[in-house]
Amino acid sequence: MSKRIFRNFLFFVFSFLLSMGPSEVWAIEPREEAKLVAAELSQHLSFKLGEKIFEGKVFSQAMSAWKIPLNHEFSSLMRELSQQKILTQYHSIGNLIMLTGEYEQSSVLLYLERFNGDAYQGFLSVANNELQDFSTESPAKLHRYLLDRETAIKKQWPPWMPDSATLLMDVKLNAEQTQYIYLDSRSLSELKEVVSVNLKNANWEPWLSAESGLSTWTNGHQQLQLYFSPQAEGTALYVLIQQNVKELHENSH
Repeated sequence: MSKRIFRNFLFFVFSFLLSMGPSEVWAIEPREEAKLVAAELSQHLSFKLGEKIFEGKVFSQAMSAWKIPLNHEFSSLMRELSQQKILTQYHSIGNLIMLTGEYEQSSVLLYLERFNGDAYQGFLSVANNELQDFSTESPAKLHRYLLDRETAIKKQWPPWMPDSATLLMDVKLNAEQTQYIYLDSRSLSELKEVVSVNLKNANWEPWLSAESGLSTWTNGHQQLQLYFSPQAEGTALYVLIQQNVKELHENSH
């Protein structure tokens, strides 16, 4: 995945998480081990965990995330980070800082947005690490696992999405909302035309197209939001699928 696609994805997902309020938090309870890992790390780093902002799946792996409210002790946090052994990898993009690490059977991500002075906010996520481990002596097992994964992905493949596209990311927000990011070698205009024709053939109807490039399609109680982004490798397509949405024409009156 190119750096530009990666940055766009981070902005897409992190902005969504940080913009959510307590009323939008889902009723699903976080996994007990995730709560324990988050509590231990927040205590060690001396910051307060806010409300839960995400409970879902990323790449089919369970993930829980908590908001870190605005704090004014960034220098103190940096000192604490130097003394812990969980978050061992560091990445930064402008004023955004991401620290990742492993703790027992969990993958941990600390995302921080730094402001002027010592102010910062962000979120802490804990994901269940379900990655398979294969030795060089079991190529048949690895081959079978990859085939099964490909079959599982194809079963969930939208019928309007070209087979030439590559799935880069899937984020299951809750039972009714899922986000995907695809990459296709076609140009933006070519991919947009192909997807548009396929959607109409699958009985989707265009409802709204904004100047920003975001388009909305409906099919009964399903709503689809698409955003096409030109990349050096072709075109990235950001997809949000929502189920059980009220008829949009009902909401417009």
